[in-house]
Amino acid sequence: MKLLFKNKLIIITISIIVLFTTTFLTYEFIISKEKVTAPPATEIKHNVVFNLLEPVSQEIEVNNEYIELGATVKIDNIDKTADIIIDSSALDVTKVGEYNIRYKVIVGDEIYQETRKVIVKDTINPTIKLKGSNNLILLLNEPYKEYGCEIEDNYDKDLKDKLEIKNNINIKAVGSYKVHYSITDSSGNKASISRNVTVKKPNIIKQIINDKGNDVKPIVVDEGITLNNWTNNGFYIKGKHNGLNESFSLKLKKSEDEAFEEVQSLEKINNTEYKGSINLSNLSNGNYLAYLVGKEETPLINKLGNDFRIKRSKVGNKLITMTYTNNQVSFKVEDFAYQYDILIDAGHGGQDGGAYYGKVFERDVNLKQTLYEYNRYRELGLTVKLIREDSGTGIMMGDSDWKFVRRRAYAIGYLGVVSRISYSNHHNSIGNSYFRGFEILLPAATTSAELVNEKRLYSLWSTYYKNNYNTSLDNHMRFYTRNYDTEQLKNKINGETYTFTDYYAVHRIPYKLFNVKNVIYEGCYMSNINDFNWYYNEEHWKELSELKIKTYVEALGYTYTRPN
Repeated sequence: MKLLFKNKLIIITISIIVLFTTTFLTYEFIISKEKVTAPPATEIKHNVVFNLLEPVSQEIEVNNEYIELGATVKIDNIDKTADIIIDSSALDVTKVGEYNIRYKVIVGDEIYQETRKVIVKDTINPTIKLKGSNNLILLLNEPYKEYGCEIEDNYDKDLKDKLEIKNNINIKAVGSYKVHYSITDSSGNKASISRNVTVKKPNIIKQIINDKGNDVKPIVVDEGITLNNWTNNGFYIKGKHNGLNESFSLKLKKSEDEAFEEVQSLEKINNTEYKGSINLSNLSNGNYLAYLVGKEETPLINKLGNDFRIKRSKVGNKLITMTYTNNQVSFKVEDFAYQYDILIDAGHGGQDGGAYYGKVFERDVNLKQTLYEYNRYRELGLTVKLIREDSGTGIMMGDSDWKFVRRRAYAIGYLGVVSRISYSNHHNSIGNSYFRGFEILLPAATTSAELVNEKRLYSLWSTYYKNNYNTSLDNHMRFYTRNYDTEQLKNKINGETYTFTDYYAVHRIPYKLFNVKNVIYEGCYMSNINDFNWYYNEEHWKELSELKIKTYVEALGYTYTRPN
């Protein structure tokens, strides 16, 4: 019984093990079979090749235009450049920084892209412009006044808080000092400038005593400027003053109550005479009074006649206008800007008829030609100013202070300063009726560069005269300039020097008092009947005017077209 029971138990146990093992193996087989038979995922890959046109990484200056260089793309070796979408929406050229330009192509549900880096940078230095003079002179213990400066930057709007001003001025010690201005913008660009400050002892005139112990009276001289003329950066003066027997200097200030903005040393000729060049190019805009400093501080006086006082000139990038109230020198400084392209003077006028032939006066011929040229310039887009536009005398005074001016040449100078080209139309007359042809007259000290247009006109006019005149011409087609001081005339073509010495106010006054180089055109000799008939009655003057107009229009950068 016991043995039988054991055998049954063994059989049952074996059966259970076999059943469990069979079931487990069956389950494992089913799972393995499912894994093996599942289909693989479908994944299509494209060969996409972008090519960004060089340079791949760009750098541009802030506020400059971004220029898109473009890109190409091939997908599976097929050109798909036309399908590129360029996204530059993130780029802001007004702000410094790094930006990405994205190039995209879409294939099915897939987006492929490439990126170009664009760096917007600021590499331009700020600028510092001093207010007041670059060179100041202080007397011992005179307080230093800071005039400040103007700052400009291409990117940063306001850099005032970043300006550093340092100086080592000791107003208690004679010496040379500097005020240093420096600034660094937000991009690290730097700028600096210095103002020179000189501290001097005041001038003390020693009392002159003779060997008997009595005061010696100073030599009495006529006070005031004896010579003045314009220079490239200001003006030159020479003058006298009673009793200034130490050193001389010139001080400038905007009003009697203000401190001096600038002091410039003058050369001492002797105890009562001085001379020197005055630099005005660094002055800030405004009205200035001039003072002579020696034994004492006195207003600078100019007692020269009205025909000899300098009036107005372009100095650097400034326009300087002089005034002489009660003979005291003062002037106005303002930014220079041209007002006119062309200034034309129709010579003579009013009771001044000029040359004549029969009943035809030069003043009327001049005006007819001038009005023609005026209208033609305006048709071509130029701004033109006329000194005389009717039969009267024209502009005699360009300024209310010119109440004693009797010559229109002052107006030519005053308005010529703000005109790019200035000329005067005239027609010749001479006792010898054999003379014929034309003259072009230039002022003194005309440089070769300034002769280019007039040389071209001389050549054009000469050719036109010779090709269209009915008779042969002699050598009375002249092109010359005159030396202001010697009145010597010199031919600008062959170097011939002329002996006659008359000198025209239309040259002399504008050049001497205004720094304006005015050209005079003498179109023909009215005293020669053949010359006058060919030029005026047959209206060849119009063609000569057109040659002049074309030359000046093109010189100023405009486009010339023939009249309709």
